[in-house]
Amino acid sequence: NFVFEAMIPSARLLTLALLVWASLCLSSAFVGQKQAYCSKCRFQAHVLEARRGRISRELIESLGKEDGNEEEKTVPPVGRKARRAKPKKSGEIIPETFGVSPALSKWAAKMAEEQETTTVEVVEPTTVEDVAAPTFVPFEAEKKGKKGNKNKNRKLDINPARAAELEKFVVEFEKLLEQKNLNMNTLQARLKYLLGGSAEERVSDFRVLMQGSKMKDYRMAWVGSDSAICEIGTGLHKVPLARLQEIFLKLGQGRLEVYEVISILGPFPNVRNTLQGTSKFSREDEFSRWKISYDSMVDGTGREILAEKEENVREVLLDVWFASEQVILASVPGDIKGANPLRDNGANVLLFTREPDMDVAMEKLRVL
Repeated sequence: NFVFEAMIPSARLLTLALLVWASLCLSSAFVGQKQAYCSKCRFQAHVLEARRGRISRELIESLGKEDGNEEEKTVPPVGRKARRAKPKKSGEIIPETFGVSPALSKWAAKMAEEQETTTVEVVEPTTVEDVAAPTFVPFEAEKKGKKGNKNKNRKLDINPARAAELEKFVVEFEKLLEQKNLNMNTLQARLKYLLGGSAEERVSDFRVLMQGSKMKDYRMAWVGSDSAICEIGTGLHKVPLARLQEIFLKLGQGRLEVYEVISILGPFPNVRNTLQGTSKFSREDEFSRWKISYDSMVDGTGREILAEKEENVREVLLDVWFASEQVILASVPGDIKGANPLRDNGANVLLFTREPDMDVAMEKLRVL
């Protein structure tokens, strides 16, 4: 500052002018370098976009023209095919581009040619002879399943003449039950008609009825004793002021439903108790053993009671002596296996006949 103050005014003016001129020169040089650097960064960004396939070759060339940069900007080729490019042939002329390296121009031209001459590789289908057929051994569980499906889809072997005889038997038996003074000898004689023939003929259709895909409805037409009713039903009809009206049976799909209709003395509607469970079958010499497992019950109020535990499941055993689509004759097993079911005036016998319409029967009984 002392030196500057000691200078004469004219020298001061000259010095100030020189300082201003030097500052302007430095500023213009710095701005030019900054513009060149920004242009180079912008070009490198566009080259990166070109590698990723987001910008075209023409746009890079136009950027090179705008930048006016004579410095050669080399761009590495993209992809394996570009890296493995064939060497330049002798005499080949590479077109000049503004601001774009010859390698980039060559790569762009090659990519354009490949897009025009793209071929699709067709894979020939493999013939059956070319593939070895694997051997498959079914499991035992699948064999059982197939057997079960076969029995399930099996239809009843209905003989028209036999079906007509059974229909006639049902009609005559119901007329016999309408008599006031029922003769037990006559009734047992009618039941003996069902026990005629071989066991194969009498119970061969029971498996189909039990495992069929369609549920079939039956009504208990006659029972030999109250103990036999309690064996298959709930026994609630023995409650005071209660009376048993009907027992219906729905059979099929490996399941069983027993509808027990009970009337109560007084101005009360009839109630229905429903027993539900599974149904199994085993073949004996002269009859078929029917095993019923009740696992739930719906009482007259509509409340469902589940067994929940295996120890609460109720099991019932019956011997089936005759089974068809029209009639089922069963009995409660006695002390002697295979004994005549009609002994003791048929006290253990249960006879079921086909019910054509379950809903209509329930409406006639005024069941809620």
